[in-house]
Formats: sequence, C-alpha cells, structure tokens
Amino acid sequence: VPVSDLLTTVPELAVALESALGDAVNWLVTDSVAQAKTAFAALRKASKGKAAILPMELVPVSSPIHPKSIRHQVNAAPAYAKVADWLLGRVILASDLDEAAALVKGGFSAVTLDGDVIDSEIVYKGGSTHKNVGLRVGLKDRIEGLRNTLDAADGDVRRIGNELVDANTKLDRIRLDGIHQDVKGAEIA
Repeated sequence: VPVSDLLTTVPELAVALESALGDAVNWLVTDSVAQAKTAFAALRKASKGKAAILPMELVPVSSPIHPKSIRHQVNAAPAYAKVADWLLGRVILASDLDEAAALVKGGFSAVTLDGDVIDSEIVYKGGSTHKNVGLRVGLKDRIEGLRNTLDAADGDVRRIGNELVDANTKLDRIRLDGIHQDVKGAEIA
C-alpha cells in the first residue's frame, strides 16, 4: 500500500504533510520483510524498476510524538497508526520558517504550512510549490468524496427530472381542463 494512500488530512495541510513525508510519500508499506523481498523479486523479474518498501514488522510499536507534531493533524487507519507515528511524530508543524527554526532541536524537524522544511540536520528545504504538490496524500479519499458528490448530484438530477415530468403532466391537465371549459362555454353560447 502506498504511504500516500494511508494518510489523510484537511486540504489546508496537504502541502505541509506531503513535504513532511518527503520521499516517504512514494514508499510502499508491507506487513513483513518477506513481502518486501517478494516484491523486489517481482520487480527484478519484470524489469520494472525499484521501490522503497517499509515493512511494518520493523516499525516500532511506539514512536515519540512532539506536542506540536503534524501527526496530530493526520488521520491513519488504526492498523497503520504506528507508521504515521514513526514517519511524522518528530515533525513539528510551524506557521512559518521563523517559528520552525525556533522549534527544531534535539532530532526534530519542522514543516511550515507552505511546505518549507527544516530537517533535523538544520537543512532548509523550500521554495515554490508545484500545483500538484499535496495532491498525492489522501488522493484516494478525495476521489471517493468526489464520487459521492457526483452520485448525490446524479440523484438530484433524476429527482428534479421526475418533478419536471410531473409538473408538465399537471400543466397539460390544466390546459385540457381549460379547453374543456372553453368548449362548454362555447356550446352554451
């Protein structure tokens, strides 16, 4: 399972989350080292390149989580919570680079809302974000949400279409009733 499919957050933090993950956003997560080895063998056999795989059996059961960590703003299924803790627990969410610089100490790194990162070695990474940055994280959930919105809209269109047919039928009846009354009036006269 790709790491980018395991984690979700609010859209306002998607760029920060993707930046905090760095290359890990493209990693695959397996249950075991044996599964990782099997995947590598399959890639070699098919000449399909390389992959970075994180076997869950090697991820610590608990990882330190800073009180201001972005981890507190990220959702993960319970089965993958320890992966999220391990990847993000030591990444502090800061409003800007000045706050980030003040918070980076003791092996922690920081990410700003704009996606600038100061890593634990005090290396600054940042600049302009590409329009697609932040799209990979939670993409599956966003697609599902869009499908649900589309399904609801289709239902609304069908309902409104049925209401329109009913209204046209009633209008035709009203017109016929009016014509019948006009004919009766003409017959009497």
